[in-house]
Amino acid sequence: MQPSGLQCVRCGKIFPPHPGAGPCLRCSGEINRPGILDLVFDEGIFRDGGAFKRTLSSPCREAGLWAYESLLPVDPGKPHVTLGEGHTPLTTVPALASSVGIDSLHIKNECLNPTGSFKDRIAAMVVAKAQEAGARTMVLVSSGNMAVSAAAYGAVAGLKTVVIVSPSVSRERIVQIALYGATVVRVRGTSADRLGLCLSAVERFGWYNANSPYNPYG
Repeated sequence: MQPSGLQCVRCGKIFPPHPGAGPCLRCSGEINRPGILDLVFDEGIFRDGGAFKRTLSSPCREAGLWAYESLLPVDPGKPHVTLGEGHTPLTTVPALASSVGIDSLHIKNECLNPTGSFKDRIAAMVVAKAQEAGARTMVLVSSGNMAVSAAAYGAVAGLKTVVIVSPSVSRERIVQIALYGATVVRVRGTSADRLGLCLSAVERFGWYNANSPYNPYG
């Protein structure tokens, strides 16, 4: 289900939906706080009998995240990549519930996603949009779970992934990212320096912006 528009959370400007969308073009000058675009949907999907209620009524658990494909901002019928993400179990934690004074508490165990993180859900969506945009290379700034997820899903989709990291990132983490075939680039400076380099690569080389949350679909 495609959104009706992409709205900047800072300036409020609404842009047409596009699979290659990144931060707000109007607010992009402030690298430390680029305007994040939020998806805007027709409110009708949330009314009684709308698509939202129909989809949630009988999801196929085996389909994982893609059981909700009709609600996700992807083109219907287009191929997407899945490694079995989603529908992770709820685990009861009675001791923790007791400690906070409630009768029952459940925790969503996202460690059981393919690469061990909830970011696999985001990576599945970002890669789907990268494919829609006709991208061949994705780029992002990350030193953790999103880098691993993007590298894994990008590899399955046949996309090249470039990950920009701080020099302080551990060797173990870099090896984990590189195992999926991603190119790891260490860049000194601040996080804003690394993000600026990433966005410059997007503009200059046409690489797909896989940054979370600067990719609105992620």
